[in-house]
Amino acid sequence: MKLLALILLLQSTYVLSAPLPTLTKGMDRPECALLHGKFLYVSNMSGPGNARDNVGWINKLDRNGKMIQEKWVSSLHAPKGMKIWKDTLYVTDIDSVVSVDLKTSSVTRHPVPGAILLNDIALDGEGNLYVSDTFGSKIYFVNFESGKNQIEVFATLSDAPNGLYLEGTKLYVAGYGKSKADGTGMEDGPKGGLSVIDVKTKEVTSLVPELGRNDGLAMLPNGQLLLTLKGEEAIHWIDVKENKIIGTLKGATSLAVLTDVADIDFDAKTKILYVPNTRTHDVQLIQLK
Repeated sequence: MKLLALILLLQSTYVLSAPLPTLTKGMDRPECALLHGKFLYVSNMSGPGNARDNVGWINKLDRNGKMIQEKWVSSLHAPKGMKIWKDTLYVTDIDSVVSVDLKTSSVTRHPVPGAILLNDIALDGEGNLYVSDTFGSKIYFVNFESGKNQIEVFATLSDAPNGLYLEGTKLYVAGYGKSKADGTGMEDGPKGGLSVIDVKTKEVTSLVPELGRNDGLAMLPNGQLLLTLKGEEAIHWIDVKENKIIGTLKGATSLAVLTDVADIDFDAKTKILYVPNTRTHDVQLIQLK
C-alpha cells in the first residue's frame, strides 16, 4: 500500500487528524458529494460516465454518513456535479441539467442543446448556474428560476473544463486537458491546469498549468483551494494568491484512502472533507484540523 503524504507549508493550518468512517452502503461509482443543511447528497453514476442507461441515482445521508434514503432520486443516467438553490437540487446528467424538488423529490429534466458531457456546476447568489461540458470544452450559463429556461454558452476553452468553483466574480476552473474535436473523449495530452474566469469580463487567466486530469474543487475558509486529480490518487492544496501548489495529499493509510477522487466538499464547521472515490465505490470522510 502506498504511503500517504501530506506536505503543507506553515501558512496552512489543515493537517490530517483522527480516522473517520468510510461510506460504502449504497455507493456505486460516486461522483459528487454535496453538503446542504443537515444533509449530505451523493451522486452515483453506477454505469459508465457517458452512458444513457437510467442506472444512476442520488443518495441522501446525514452529515455523519448515516443513510437516510438510498436512491432518494433514481433512474438518472450518469449524475455528476450538484448544487442547491432554494428548494431545488440541480445535477448534471450527460446532456441535461436535472432539477429535483427537495420537498417532493420530483424530477424535471432540462436538455442543454449542443451539450456532450456536462460535468460540474457552480452557483452564484442569484440562482444562476455555470455548468461545465468537459467533452464539449464549454461552460454554459443556465437559469431555470421562475419558469425561465435561459441556456447560453458562457465560455469556450482549449483546456476542457471539469470542476468549477465560484468565489465572488472569480470562477475557478479545473481543466481536464484537450478534448477530441469530435467530442468523443479526451486527447492523450496535454495535461489540464487550473484557471480562473472573471464572470463579468469573461477574461480567462491561467493560474497553475499542466497539472493532470483535474476534477473537483473546494475552497477552505483560509482561502486555499483544494483540487482533486482524477486517476492520480491526489488532492492538491493551492494558494490562489501565489498561484502555486503548497501541499499534496496522496495515497492511502488508516487516516484516508484516495483512489479515483472526484467532486469533493468541505464542512467548515467540523473541518471534515468529503471525498468520493469513484473506482472503489466509497466516500471518504477525512478529518482536518
